[in-house]
Amino acid sequence: MHIRQPEAELSILFVGDKKMQEFNAVFRGVNRATDVLSFPQQNSDELRVKSDELRRKKKNSVPFTCHPPLFLGDIVISIPTAARQAKISDWGLYDEIYRLMVHGILHL
Repeated sequence: MHIRQPEAELSILFVGDKKMQEFNAVFRGVNRATDVLSFPQQNSDELRVKSDELRRKKKNSVPFTCHPPLFLGDIVISIPTAARQAKISDWGLYDEIYRLMVHGILHL
């Protein structure tokens, strides 16, 4: 049995602390930089319904029919904050960015 999940997309924006502070102030009311922000495109109920609809359409469609992927949302990561956190945690910057990406995805 092969279960195929609908395709999904998200965007990731890497910014400096000043831009992250602006995003955090505007969208969360917190006037300081943070490490990662997530902006979901849909709430979880909408996402579940769209996922089920796409699955049904793919099951009943002819091969090679193109269906648009689900857009999950946006993730914003502050590189300077990630670098500071990586240094404190004693691991590499790429590992910290990866951790922040996973953290951001979980909030979508």
